[in-house]
Amino acid sequence: MRPPVEAPAGGRGALRCRPVLASYGHVRDLPPRDGSVQPDAGFSMSWELSAGAGPRLAEIEAAAAGSPLLLLATDPDREGEAISWHIEEELRRRGVLRKVGAVQRITFTEITKSAITAALAKGRQVSQPLVDAYLARRALDYLVGFHLSPVLWRKLPGARSAGRVQSVALRLVCEREAAIERFSPTPYWSLAAALEPPAPAGRGQGQPGAGAAFTAKLTHVDGRRLGQLAIGSEEQAAELAQRLREGAVLRSRSVVATPHATRPPPRFTEASLVRALEERGIGRPSTYAPIMSLLQDRGYVCREGRSLLPTSLGRVLTAFLERYFGGVVDYTFTSDLEAQLDDVAGGKAAWRLVLSSFWSPFQTAVAAMAAIRTTQVFDALDADLEYFLFPRRPDQSASPAAALPPAAADGAAIDVVATEVPRPTPSAPPVADADAGAGPASSSSLSALHDPRVCPKCGRGRLVLKPSRFGGFIGCSLYADEQVRCDYGRPLLPVMQDGSDAAEGGAASPVSAAATERLLGQHPETGEPVYVKLGPYGLYVQQGEAAKEPAAPAKKKKAAAKKATKKTRAGKGKKAAGEEGASEEEERAGGAEAGEAEAEAPAEAGVAPGKPKRASIPKAKGLTLSSVSLEAALALLALPRTLGAHPGDGQPVVASTGPFGPYVAHGGVSASLGRRATPQEVDLALALELLDAKRRRQAEREAKGLPPRGGRRTPAAKGKAAKPTKPAKPAKAEGKKVAKAEAAEGPGPAAAGSKQPPPAPSAYTLFMRRRWQAAKEADPGASYREEVSRIAAEWRGLGAEGQRRFGEEAAAAAAEAEEADVGAEASDKERQEAVPAPKRRAASAASGATASSGGGGGGGARKKAAAVTVSASRSRKAAAASAAAGSAAGGAATATAAAAAAGTKPRSNPFMAFCAERRPALKATHPGAGMAEMGRLLGAAWKELSDQEKAAYR
Repeated sequence: MRPPVEAPAGGRGALRCRPVLASYGHVRDLPPRDGSVQPDAGFSMSWELSAGAGPRLAEIEAAAAGSPLLLLATDPDREGEAISWHIEEELRRRGVLRKVGAVQRITFTEITKSAITAALAKGRQVSQPLVDAYLARRALDYLVGFHLSPVLWRKLPGARSAGRVQSVALRLVCEREAAIERFSPTPYWSLAAALEPPAPAGRGQGQPGAGAAFTAKLTHVDGRRLGQLAIGSEEQAAELAQRLREGAVLRSRSVVATPHATRPPPRFTEASLVRALEERGIGRPSTYAPIMSLLQDRGYVCREGRSLLPTSLGRVLTAFLERYFGGVVDYTFTSDLEAQLDDVAGGKAAWRLVLSSFWSPFQTAVAAMAAIRTTQVFDALDADLEYFLFPRRPDQSASPAAALPPAAADGAAIDVVATEVPRPTPSAPPVADADAGAGPASSSSLSALHDPRVCPKCGRGRLVLKPSRFGGFIGCSLYADEQVRCDYGRPLLPVMQDGSDAAEGGAASPVSAAATERLLGQHPETGEPVYVKLGPYGLYVQQGEAAKEPAAPAKKKKAAAKKATKKTRAGKGKKAAGEEGASEEEERAGGAEAGEAEAEAPAEAGVAPGKPKRASIPKAKGLTLSSVSLEAALALLALPRTLGAHPGDGQPVVASTGPFGPYVAHGGVSASLGRRATPQEVDLALALELLDAKRRRQAEREAKGLPPRGGRRTPAAKGKAAKPTKPAKPAKAEGKKVAKAEAAEGPGPAAAGSKQPPPAPSAYTLFMRRRWQAAKEADPGASYREEVSRIAAEWRGLGAEGQRRFGEEAAAAAAEAEEADVGAEASDKERQEAVPAPKRRAASAASGATASSGGGGGGGARKKAAAVTVSASRSRKAAAASAAAGSAAGGAATATAAAAAAGTKPRSNPFMAFCAERRPALKATHPGAGMAEMGRLLGAAWKELSDQEKAAYR
C-alpha cells in the first residue's frame, strides 16, 4: 500500500508497512494563459504540471509501479478530492496505473490506528461529483481572473487583478472603512446610584451592623427596560437622577449621570474578515489564507497593527467593480454560487450548467466595457467616491456663507480660527471670475477653505479624479483651460486615522482627511522642523523648510538669454549654408552678447537656498500620514548610514534604503538586506558578509560569460552592432585641406559603403507590432498606453511554444534582411566596376575643382562634393548640390561633371527582383502561407541559385 497524502506531516507513521509519500498540494493546474478554459467547447480545460510537482510525481510513480494497491489519502474536502483525481489522471497518462493492482481513495480526520483501520475498510473510487464541483470552481476563478483583469489594465490603470472571492473580501474591508468614515457619534447617558439599605431598629446609619452600601445602575423606568440610547439628552438624565433621589426606597448617597458616545465599528483583522466570509458562506477555508496575502501583495489592503485598511487603489477598484461588475462582488450572488457548487458536489446539479448560467451575463458585461472610455470610467468613480476623495468636516457645508460662524448673541463668545489669506503678487496675479468680474481676492481663498472640491491653487477650478498609470490622481478641472492652465495635482489620499485615540492621550491631534502634510516636531540636533508629506509617489519625510521660488524678473532674463543664444545659432547655421556678408567678428559679438545675458540672470536672481533633506517612506511599512512618528522620521533622515571602513581598501561601507528595499553598498557594489536587518540595525560584519557573497556571485557569472545582473548590457552582448564613434570635427584651416585631399582621392570606404540597416526586430517586438496593428484596425481610436498592457499580458500567456514561433519568424525576417543587404552590396560593387577608369578619374577631378572653387561660402557644397557615392540617388543629390555651387562660383566644369554623374540610372536590388518574379508561383503552391512563411520560402529559393543565376537578376 502506497498512499500519497497531501501534507508530509500527515502521513509519517500513519502506515509504517509501506512508503507514505506527500504530494505537497496540487500537482496540476490551469496554465496562466488565454485558452486554458474554452467555454465554446463545453468548458474544456487544459492542465499542466504545477511548479515543483515534477519530482514529487516522479517519486510517487517510482513507488507505485508494481504495487498491488495504491491508496490516495488526501484531505477529505473538495480540494483534497481534486488532488487525488489529478494524481490518478497524471499516473494514468504516464501509463503507471497499468502496473498497479488497484487504486482506492480513503479519507480520515485523525491519525490514529482505529481511524486509519476504519478508512482502509471503506476504500472507494475518487468521487466524480466532488471533482465536478472542483472543476466548476476552478473554471469560475479562471474566467473571472483572465477576462476581468485585462479590463482593469485598460480601464483602471494601477489595478493588477481581480478575483471571485478576493474582490468580495476587498469590498468588505472597503465598506467597513467607509462606515467608519461616515460614522457620527451619538451621545447618551447612564445613571448609577450609591445606595444603602435601611439599618435595623436601634442602630444608626454607619454603625456596626448597619446595611452595607452598594452601587446599582438604572435599567428600568416605570416598568420599561432601558436600551443603550434610551437616555439621549443631559436634561433627561438630570430628571431621572432627581427622581431617584426623591423616590428611592433605599437611601441614596449619590446619583451620578455619566455621558457616553457610540463608537464606530472596529476595522477588520484577518481573523474577523475570515469569520465574516464564513458567515456569508463565501469561499472555503483552504482559500482564505492565500486571499489575505494576495490583497496585501497587490497593494489593495495595508496593515496598521493587526487592522486591515484599504488603500486608495483598493477603494477605487471596489467602486469600479460595484458599478460595472456588480454581480462579481455581490454578497448574495457569491454565496448562492457557493451553494450551487455544494449542489454539484452532492450530485444535485450539473457543473457545466452552473458555469453557463454565470458565463453568459459575465461575458456580456466584459464586452460592454469596450465601448466605455477611460475618462468616462473616472468621471463615474469621481461621483461614487466623492465622500472619500473630498471629505467634508462636520462643520462644513456646501456654501462658504453657511460655513461661517453665526453672529454673536447676548455677548456669547465665539471661537474663531485665524486663517491667512494669500495676497496676490506681481508674478502670480489673482484669477478673476469670468462671470462675477474682478471680485475680491479673498473670495476664491474662502471658497477653497470651505469647499474641499475647490482647487486650492487657482480658486476657480474643481478638483476631479483623473486617470494615470499609477491608478489615478486628483487634479484641477481647468488644466486644459487656455486662460488658467492650472497644473495643481496630488495623489489619491491614503486612509487616515480618525485620531481619536491619539487625541485622548494628548499625543497628537486628529488629522484632516484632506491634509497633505503634518508637522512631527523638531530635529533634536539642528532644531529644524521635521514634516511628513504626501508627494506624487507616496509619503516622505522632510527636514527643514523648502526653498522658495526665484523672483519673476530672473526668469525673464533667462528667457532673453535663451532667445539670444537661438539667434546666434541661427546666424551660424546661415553662414554654414553659404550666406555671404557675415563676418567672424559678428559671430564672436553675438556669442559674447548671449554669454553676457546668460551670466546676468543668475547674478540678479541670487543663489537659491539649499534643498531640505528628504527621505521616502517605504510603502511596505503600511504607514499613513497620521501614523508616522518623529522617531521613525529621524531614523529615515539619518540614512545613508556609514557602518565603518572596509578592511580591504579602507573605503566606507554604507547602509541605506532604495526603491527595491534596504541595502548595503561599498565600492560600487550593493547587496540587498532583505529581511535580515534594517539599515538602522545592520552592523559592519553582516554587511561585509553580504557584500562578499554578492562579489562571489558576480565572479561566477563572469566566469560563465554571463552579463552582470542589473547592469547595462553592451551592444556586443545584446547582439547588435556598436554605433560607430563620430570623428572629431577638424579645424577650419585643416578642414579645407582635408576636403581637397578627399575630393582628389575619390570616395573612400566610408563614403562608398551603404548605411547599415536597422537591426531586425526581436520576437516580442514582432508580436507587439502585429497586435498593435490589429488593434488599430479594429478600433482607430485605441490608446497605445491601454493596449500595450493587454498585449504584454497576451505575450506572457503565449507560453514557451508560442513565443518560440514568433522567435523563428523574427529570425527569418533577420535572414531575409541580411540577404537583401548582401545583394545590395554586390550590386553596388558591380556598378563601381562597370564605370570606366577615365570616367572615375574625371568625376574625382570635378569633385576636386568644386571643392577648390567653393571658397569660404561653399561649406555645404564642399561636404556634398566630397561625399560622392556610386548609388544613383546620392549621385543625383551630389550633382544638384555641385551644380548649384558651380553656378554661384562660375565653375562650369563642375556642373558638367555633376550632370554626367547624375546620368547613371538606378538599378533594382537583385533579390527584390527575384522575389517579385517568384512570389506569384509560391503563392499558388502555398496558398495559406503568411508573410513570414513566404519570406522563408523566398530566402531558401534564393540560396539555391548559383552565382550566374543570381547575376541574371542584376
